[in-house]
Amino acid sequence: MKYAADAGFTNLLVFHETKKFSKGARVDGLLLVHLPAGPSAMFRISNVKLTKDISGHGRASTHTPELILNNFTTALGHRVGRMLASLLPQDPEFRGRRVITMHNQRDFIFFRHHRYVFEQREGARKKEHTGHLAPAIAPPPPGTNRKKQKKSKKAASAQEQGDGFEAGDGENGHVVARLQELGPRFTLKLQARADPLPSFHNGVL
Repeated sequence: MKYAADAGFTNLLVFHETKKFSKGARVDGLLLVHLPAGPSAMFRISNVKLTKDISGHGRASTHTPELILNNFTTALGHRVGRMLASLLPQDPEFRGRRVITMHNQRDFIFFRHHRYVFEQREGARKKEHTGHLAPAIAPPPPGTNRKKQKKSKKAASAQEQGDGFEAGDGENGHVVARLQELGPRFTLKLQARADPLPSFHNGVL
């Protein structure tokens, strides 16, 4: 760890495997040490799915991804979230449309890696938006019947949720968001306080 800190690294990650690699090793633990003086945390890794095992996966580009930290609301959550955020440069390249999401739910941290694209439907034509934000959906004009109004409301609601499915019924001006998973995906669970070198670390979880 001292060598890594002197070399200018910001974090040290140590992965734990249950078996030898030649006998079907499975990663089940992660020690995250923030350099140069901590803190450090031990996570249990589960539900690992590599990119090659994800159906319809994409290929990640070299662009720096965006980072979404969701539901890290407690004092410990803020600290863990800052540790995880320190793993990525805080200068995302929106042109690449890559996004990494870490969602905390019941003390389980779900890791997902996607590429997104916005599509604007203009009748039978389709136009892609590669920017970060999609234009807002205009409200239906006066005189539109109730069925179309309900469809427009459902489309707007689906777009706001960002669930990756088509939003809208193909009407002009509707913008839909699509997601393609790049992988890998896994789940983290904070396990215990970790301090492999007490003489070197000061602030420890």
